[in-house]
This record gives sequence, C-alpha cells and structure tokens, in this order.
Amino acid sequence: VYIYGYGFPPSKGGPMFYAENYVGFQKILERLKVYDAQAKERFTKNKAYLPIDYFEPSKLLQACAAKQGTKVFPGQTLIDVVLKDFRKSSPGPGPFSKL
Repeated sequence: VYIYGYGFPPSKGGPMFYAENYVGFQKILERLKVYDAQAKERFTKNKAYLPIDYFEPSKLLQACAAKQGTKVFPGQTLIDVVLKDFRKSSPGPGPFSKL
C-alpha cells in the first residue's frame, strides 16, 4: 500500500522517503497537526461524525521531525537512525504501532 497504493513507484520510495528528501518531516508534521485539529473540531461540533484518529501524527514521524538535520552516513536514512536508536533503548514490540 505504501508504494503502489499511494502512487509511489518502487524506485522513488514511499511516503517517508518523500517526507525526508523532498518536503521535510517538520512540514508534514505541522500539516498533520492542523488536519487533526480540524477533524477533531468537526467531530465535537457534529455528533453524527465518528471519532477519527487517522490524521494523528505517528511516533515515528514525530521522532524523525525532532532529529531533522542530524548528519547520517551515506546510504543511510534518518528513519534508519531513529529506528536504531529506539531499538537500543527499548526492547519489546515496535514503538510506532498503535497495537
């Protein structure tokens, strides 16, 4: 889904690759927060809407935005660095899933 479902060809990476290399994690995070606030406002004003959380930024995106600008080795992505740091500090299930 992340590659073909959203129109990202395999050679161009997925949404996180796009965020890291073209737009920036901070900009994506800011926009998601705006959309999340708007969606929650709609829900509170109209009880016919179901509660939604699909605009809520993920922990991975927040962690990557916090480390934006960190130098990484050639061939490595910031996402790799963030995931590696988390795996060192916390054993257990993945940190970036809601389950």
